[in-house]
Amino acid sequence: MQQRLIIDASEAGRQARQAGFTSPGNSRAPYVRNFMKRLIACLALSTCLLCVAASAEELDAYLRAHYPSLKYVERYRATHPEDVQGSDEAWATSASLAPETTASDVSRRLVGLADQHVALAGAKAGKTETLGVLFRTSSDGQMIVWRILDARITGLAQGDKVLQIDGTPTSAWLKNAAELTFGGNTRARQAEAALSLALGTPAAHQVAGAGKTVALRVQRSAQAPRQVALPYQPMTQELARTLASAVDAPDLPEVVQVGSTRVGSIRLGAFAPQYNAAFTTAAEASEAATPQANNPDAPTLAGFCAVTRELIGRYDAIAARSDVMLIDLRGNMGGFAREVRGFAWALIGRKPVKTYEMSASGTPGIVRLEALQDDASCGSVASHKPLLVLVDAGTRSAGELLATYLWASGATIMGERTIGAGGGRDSQSQGVALGDSGYRALVSENFYIFDPTEELRAGEMDEATLVDRVAADGFHPSRTHPFATQSIGVVPDVPLAIDAADLSDGGRGLVLRGLVAAGLTK
Repeated sequence: MQQRLIIDASEAGRQARQAGFTSPGNSRAPYVRNFMKRLIACLALSTCLLCVAASAEELDAYLRAHYPSLKYVERYRATHPEDVQGSDEAWATSASLAPETTASDVSRRLVGLADQHVALAGAKAGKTETLGVLFRTSSDGQMIVWRILDARITGLAQGDKVLQIDGTPTSAWLKNAAELTFGGNTRARQAEAALSLALGTPAAHQVAGAGKTVALRVQRSAQAPRQVALPYQPMTQELARTLASAVDAPDLPEVVQVGSTRVGSIRLGAFAPQYNAAFTTAAEASEAATPQANNPDAPTLAGFCAVTRELIGRYDAIAARSDVMLIDLRGNMGGFAREVRGFAWALIGRKPVKTYEMSASGTPGIVRLEALQDDASCGSVASHKPLLVLVDAGTRSAGELLATYLWASGATIMGERTIGAGGGRDSQSQGVALGDSGYRALVSENFYIFDPTEELRAGEMDEATLVDRVAADGFHPSRTHPFATQSIGVVPDVPLAIDAADLSDGGRGLVLRGLVAAGLTK
C-alpha cells in the first residue's frame, strides 16, 4: 500500500525530516518489527521507487529523462510570466559545474522549474540548523515571530514584529531571498524564504545571504525596537517534536463570533502522526494483535484511523456550537498524503476526487499515470455545516492536497494562493550529482493530477495531451476537467490579502473579511 509523504521538500523541510519530523516522497516500505523503535523509519523513510542512482550525468539530461513533465513547466512559464523566475537553462543547456560552484550558482539554474520540491543535497549542503523560531509573513512583506521552538530564547516573544534582518528591512530581505527560492509564485516564495531562514541548511542560508548568526531588529507592541542575535543550532529530535506540536497550535478560538456568524475552527499545521499519542497507541496495539505476515500494513492503518477518529470527534463537538466550520491550513507544512485522504473522506463523507501521480515513463513525450489507492473509511463527521478552508502563501504540499480535496467536494477556499508543491519525490531519492560541485539536485518525481470527471485511466498517456487538459483555464482548478496544483498552487475562491493586523490577531479580521466576501455573515 502506498504511503505518500509530501511534507515541505525545500531545504528547510528536507533537513527537518532528517531530524525526524517526516519526509516527502513515495513509501512502500514494509512494516517492520519493534514498531516504536522503528516508527519514524517505517513512516518517514521509504523504499526508493523512482529515484535513479546518483551519477555525474548532466543536469539537463537527467531532467529530460526523469522529470515528470518539462512540457508542463514550459506551459506554466508561458501562461504565468508574472511568476516566472530564472530560465530554462537547467534542462535546455549543458554545463559543467566546477568544484568552486556555489549553492547560489546551482539554485540559479534550478529556480526555473517553479518547483517547491527542489532541494540541494550533498556534503556541501550541510545538515540542518535552526534559529529556534518560526516566522509568519504578510502579503506586503511584513513578518512576525510566530512560534518559539527553543525555550531558552528569552529575547523574543510570539507576535514580535521583525523590522530588519541583518540590517536590511524585512520586506526587502524577503524580496531578495525569494529570487533564489524554489516555488510557483512570487508571494509564496517569500513565505518559503521566511521558513528557510528559520529552518534550513547552511547552503540555503548562504543562498539567502545569512551567516552563522542572524541579527533581528524587532519590536513588541509600542515598545522601542531592539536588536536580537540568534545563532543557528543543530535541529534535534526534541526540537523536531516541538516543531510538530507548535505548528498544530491554534491561532483562532475553537468557536469565534464573526459578525452574525459563529465560526468553528480546527487548526491542522502538519500531518505528522508519529508524534500523536493516539497514532502510536493504536499502532502498537495492532502490532501486538496482528501477525506481521497476515497484514504488515495493519499497524499503520490502525494508527491513521485512530487520528482520523480523533479529528472526527473534535470536529463534531465544535460543529455543534457553530454555524460554519473552518479548517485553518495557513502555514501547513505537509505530511502523509495517506492520512490526508483519510481526513478528507472523514470531512466530506465520501472518497476524495480521483487522483493520479504523473511521472516520467522513460519514453520521450509519454507520461505514466498511477492512481492513488484508498484505504477503508475510518468514519466521517456527523455534522455537515458549510465548510471553509483558510490557506496562505505558506500552505504547502499535503496541506495543498487537503485543500484541493475539500474544494473539489464543494468547500470554499479563502486566503492567498499557495506555493504549488503539487507532487513529491521519494524520501531516499539521491537525485543527480551536479558535476564536481559537491551538490546533488533533488527535484519532484511526480505531479498530482486530479480527475473530477474520471476521464483519465492509469497507464501511459501522451504528455502534450495531458498538459493541454490541465492547462486549460490557465491551470486553474476545475470541476469539469483534469487539473493539477503543481506550480499554480491552490487558487482561492475568495482571495484575501494578509496584512500586519492579520498577523497580530491570529486571523480574526481575515476571517471576517472572508465571510463577508463569501456572503456568509453581515
